Amino acid sequence: MRKAVVVIDGLLVRHGDSTFILPFEFIREIFELDGDQIGSVQGRKVALIRGEPFAAVSLGELLGMGPPDYSSGAPVRGVLVTFKTVSILLVVDAIVGQRKVVINNISKILDRTGIVSGVAQLGGGELALVLSTSELISSARASAGKAAA
Repeated sequence: MRKAVVVIDGLLVRHGDSTFILPFEFIREIFELDGDQIGSVQGRKVALIRGEPFAAVSLGELLGMGPPDYSSGAPVRGVLVTFKTVSILLVVDAIVGQRKVVINNISKILDRTGIVSGVAQLGGGELALVLSTSELISSARASAGKAAA
């Protein structure tokens, strides 16, 4: 049985010491905002971009690594990702760059992968997890619902 090779254009982002890949087909825009451009509405973080509110969700929070400090005045880097009709601002530590990557499926290794849809080798032995945009948005909406409760 032959394996299908999946190659995507991806945006490399960092959180802490880890690199992640977001498929370009789901990216609307990349932003650098001031921390004061992100506020709270009913316990949810919201970024106002050109007069339109978007849920602002930290990749670190989704991965259980803790929330960022928006009050420090440091710039906040975000990627506006969209799946179907829903968009969120995914807050990351850094935007690394763009590249084509070959995705390796990890579902045979992990029973439940959640927001991770695969893994790609970047070179020099470094691996990056490929994030599922639909699962990111679902997780962000679920965590926002908990924050508002």
